[in-house]
This record gives sequence, structure tokens and C-alpha cells, in this order.
Amino acid sequence: MILHIANTLLKKFTIRICCLLITVFCLPSSGFTYHIAALNITYRYAGPNRYIITVKMYRDCQSINIMTTDIDVQYKSDSCGLSGIIKLPLVTGDKTGNPGTGNFISLPCLGVTSCNTSQYGVEEFEYEDTLQLPASCPDWIISHETPGKRNYNDILVNSQNQNIFVWAMIDNLNAPQNSSPLFDKPPVAIFCVGFEYFFNQGASELIDGDSLVYALSPAQGANGDTIPYITSPVFYSYDNPLNVTDFYLDPINGIIHFTPDKAMVSVFCIIIYEYRNGQLIGIIKTDMQSVVSASNNCSADTLAFIGDTTQPTGNNPAKSDSCLTTQIMILFNSSVKCESVTNDGSEFLIFGTDGDTIAIDSVTYSCDTLGLTDTIFIHLSEPMAVILNGSYYVIGKKGNDGDPLMSACDRPLAKDTLEIRVRDCPIATVDLRNVTVTDNQKIAIQWVTSKMNFPDTFFVKYEFCRSPVPVDECDFVAGTSLNFSDSIFNDLTADVALQPYNYTVKLYQEISLLDTLSDSIQSIFLSADSYQADTQKFSFAWTPYWGWQNPVYTIFEKTGDDGAWKAIDSTSLLFYVRTKPLLAQNYRIKVETHDYANRLTSESNWVKYSVNIWQVPNVITPNGDGVNDRFFVNEILLRGKTRLIVYNRWGFKVFDDDNYNNNWKGTKWNGVDLEEGTYFYVLDFADGTAQNGFVLILR
Repeated sequence: MILHIANTLLKKFTIRICCLLITVFCLPSSGFTYHIAALNITYRYAGPNRYIITVKMYRDCQSINIMTTDIDVQYKSDSCGLSGIIKLPLVTGDKTGNPGTGNFISLPCLGVTSCNTSQYGVEEFEYEDTLQLPASCPDWIISHETPGKRNYNDILVNSQNQNIFVWAMIDNLNAPQNSSPLFDKPPVAIFCVGFEYFFNQGASELIDGDSLVYALSPAQGANGDTIPYITSPVFYSYDNPLNVTDFYLDPINGIIHFTPDKAMVSVFCIIIYEYRNGQLIGIIKTDMQSVVSASNNCSADTLAFIGDTTQPTGNNPAKSDSCLTTQIMILFNSSVKCESVTNDGSEFLIFGTDGDTIAIDSVTYSCDTLGLTDTIFIHLSEPMAVILNGSYYVIGKKGNDGDPLMSACDRPLAKDTLEIRVRDCPIATVDLRNVTVTDNQKIAIQWVTSKMNFPDTFFVKYEFCRSPVPVDECDFVAGTSLNFSDSIFNDLTADVALQPYNYTVKLYQEISLLDTLSDSIQSIFLSADSYQADTQKFSFAWTPYWGWQNPVYTIFEKTGDDGAWKAIDSTSLLFYVRTKPLLAQNYRIKVETHDYANRLTSESNWVKYSVNIWQVPNVITPNGDGVNDRFFVNEILLRGKTRLIVYNRWGFKVFDDDNYNNNWKGTKWNGVDLEEGTYFYVLDFADGTAQNGFVLILR
């Protein structure tokens, strides 16, 4: 029913909050007029069915007319069939209504500091008294129609001969103790051509905590009738009183966004619906005017960050701040409207050079008597901390209330960036120097920690991370150390014969943002074919080492279990082919690389191969590929002079060498290749012993 009544009133009265945008010139005076610029009505609960009604009337200072000392306010309920009139006395100043006795409304954007007839200005007159409603009804309409006329404007037909009509709705049946919202500020503002605005003519519901919804409404005049709008040559309407494409009222917060494109006088009417638990319980309306001035007559401010004497790294203003601070002081070139600042700091975004953002906990600021501030303190959820003393960046943006920070003239914060250069950070960095396999049993890692402005008490622990591949995150914690002076860690759990391992060292500090992670270094992993087909060659390969640049690898070999390691060759490649020794024995191979300047050595795991005693091949493949091309008998040189005789399958001798030196490649005496097939050999040794058998030639 209440919504039906409200809609009926909207049709009859055309309910909207109006901002009259007035050019800066002297408005003419007519016979009976107060030159009224704006009007609104509110109420607050004072007891059972008793409400204090407040009407605020805003008069143009250029008018010399006296304001009436009291006004009539009507109250009416259609559902209860009741109505009446109450007189509200003037309660402002000396209560005479004389020019200059009202509350002067400062207009900083025009430099207006006093109410006089030589320039545009507005003063407020307040009428107030207590209304005793005769019954509990859901649809009380409290209204006032000004006896004086409107100021001139460009959008209403015959505007200077029109009254202003505003009203409010009280539901003392369903919400008997409700008070209406209170307007946040006087309905007076100055705008400039060509500038973007986020104008807040909203209200606050501090007493009851009800939900508010804002809407534009038509201007009303005598008897609450809708005043017609000018439609030619420019089309104006209550929902686009500037005739610009970007005019928009946010229904949630009441902020009006627009960019005026010409100097003019306009009217904004705003109606505010009050809901409790989804039910409409109250309505108030304001009708207001403001000035849109040509840019050359306008002192509109441009809001931007300002820095200190810090040298910026780019083109943005910069300031210095101490490392680990959780508070940033932000200064502006012009005053900021406190009403545009949300306490959660959502008008700011802070990020580092790595792109990661810092969470903002809250902001604090102090407002002057005009509701302005030029300093805002941002309180961070975590301290600023940049390795090697870097920068953070503060960017202005729209807050969670839907608007950015705004200047005294409702100009938004320019798309600006403030650089925060962080100084004197406590720095501790970890340089991983070496990773090496030790005695084919464990892996040792070695690092160096550098510090600057870093007290030892900041240190928490080292963490040694191990993974099969280089990764940014720790795959497995191989161990920790609580001693800040440590520089070596032995990983006893790594299976050095299984795979290579990548290591990083993470230094944990009291301030988690300062935790540092070293580079990754991979151990050298040596591997060989499990089956070596060539009885003369042993091939193996290893993973690259990047602990230092351009490593050269030295191949070491060890004979037996107790032999000494001997360097047999060096290479910058990652593989090697070893010609097996003649001596029947077990052999071990490892690879080392050296950083002689820093006295560092990284070695691999070991691989093992064996040379069997009296190892005589039963197959040779003399195809020139370097594998099994010769009839190779190990330890032959250790047996003295040896004779090799070869027979074909028919028993004919095809080869005979009485001083054989492991060089027969399946040929006749004359070097002609024998056919593939099986042959019989005899080895006669110098000591009188012999050995014979079959050998297969495959090409």
C-alpha cells in the first residue's frame, strides 16, 4: 500500500532531488520572491506519535528579501482520512529572517566567503518544531510549499515564477520510532564546464541503520504539481537535467556522476527511500541548485598526489619512507572531501615492482570545519619491505562506495601514481655457491649470507629445499638450521645414485616479507649404460652444472677399492668414452668441476665397471663403427709374446700372426676381409700355454 501511495505521489508531485546549477551572475529580483535556491525536509522521532519536523530553506544572498519567520507544514494520511497544518518557527540566527542572518554556506570553488549582494552565495534558514500525529498510520505525508519563488534556472519552464514543493513520508504504524535519514551536506555546489564530477548529495542513516535507495525525481511546484521541463531547443528532463551522455545517479550511495559541457542553471531533485527488512518505512526529498561556471571563470581544483624531495625513478611524484613501516602518509595538492574517503582505504591500490599488492587495513585522517583534509594516513596489513631498497606505488581508484577521492569542488583524484621509495631496509640475502656429491654417499651444499642493516635477532632459520627439477616453491625440505653463521649443510637422505637434485636455501626472518630464497643449483649426476656391448670401451654421461659459468669437467678413475683417484682427461662436453685398461680389475669413474677462484669443487656420484680376467671375445663386428671392430684379448700384453692362428670351417688356415697385438679385424694375411661366419682361433702364449675357441664375424 505504501509503495502505491508513493507512486501516486510521484505521479502527482514528481518526486526527485534537484540540484540547480547556476551560472555566476546576479540573479534578478521580482516582487514577491525569496530567490530560493534549495529546500529539503527531514524528521526525527521524539516520542509516541511525536516527530521533530525540520525544513531547511536556502536563499540566494543576492536577494534583499526578508525570510518569513514561520512556515506552514501540512500533514495528511489518506488511509486514516486525517490531515492538518502545523507552523514551524524560524530557529536560525536572530530569527528575523533578514539577509545575512542565516547560516552562510561556504563555496570554496568560487572563493565566496561571505553573504552579500555583489556575488553569488547561499545562506541556510532552518524551521523546526514538534508535530504530534493524531493516529498511527502507514502513509503520513509531511509537505511544505515555499511562499517565495525559485531562483532562475535553465531547465524549468517559467522557473522564476515557480514555488518549490518538498515532502516526506512517515510510517508510524509499522515503524513508529523511525527517524528519517539526514542529508550529509547542504544542497549547494559549484561545478565547472568540461570537468568530470562525482557529486555526493547523499544522506546518512546513523540512528536506525536502515537501507537507503536513491532516485531522481521531477521538480514540484504549487500544490505539489510537477513543473514542466524545457524541451526545446535543448531537451531537459528530471533524470538528465544537464543533457549530457554520462549523467548517472548511483541508487546505492546517491553519488551523481557527470561532466557538464556548458555553463547553465539546472535543477536536481533526489528522493531517498528508506527500507527496513525489505519494507518501505520512510521517504524524504531534497530540491537543490548549484552553479556550472565556464572554465575561464572557474577556480575548480585538480586533485593529485604530491611527493617530497625524493628523486623519482620515473615520471610520477615520489616520496621516501622507512622500510618495515605499516603507515604511509599521503599528501595532496588540494583538499580532499572527507565524505569521499572510505575507512577501508579502498580508494587506494598499493603494489611493488614485482606486481604483488599490499593489503590495506584502514585509513585515518582529520577533517577541518569544512569537512576537508589534505593528508590521509594509509595503514597497511603488513609492513613495506623491498629487497635491495626498491619502490612501491600508490594508485588512486574508485572505492567500495563507488566514487574516487574528491576535491572540495567535487573533482575526482586524477589518474595519478605516487612512488614510495623504501629506504634502509634490513637486508639479508643468500648466495648458494656450490652443490656437490661427497664420497658417493651424501650431498653437501654451501652458501654465503650477506647482510646490511640486518640485526641477527631478525634471523629465524635456514630451510634447505630439494627437488628433482628447478622450481620456485620448495618440493621437499631436506633440513633446517637455526644457526645464522652456518654455511654448509649435508643432505644424508638423498640417493645420489638415483638422480640429480636441485637445491635452494631459504632464509626465514622475523618479517615474513623479507624472507629470501637463493638461486637453484643442481648436483652432477653421472650415469652409464647398464650393458656395455663393447668390451674395449666404456661410455658415460653427466648432467650439466651451473654453480659457476663455463665449467670444465675432469674425469677421474680409481682402480680397485683402495686405489687412488687419478685424472684421466678433461672436457667441456657432457659425455666421455673410456678405453678400458688391459688389467682385469674393478674400476670407478667420477666427474669433477672446479671454481679455482673461490676454491670450490663439485663432484658427481660414482659409476663402476669391470674388466674380467682372460676376457676373449666370441663375436667381432669389423664394420668401422669403432665398437668391437677388433679381436681384443685383455691382459695379452701381460702374457708376453702371443701367436694368433685363425682357421675357417674347413680347417684351412686363413690368418696367422706370431706377435699378435690385438689388431686382427677379421681379415686374411693380405688384409682382404673374410666372409661373415664362424671361425676357429688358437692363442699360443709365451709360457707354453694355449687357448682356443670359436669367434663369429658379423659386419
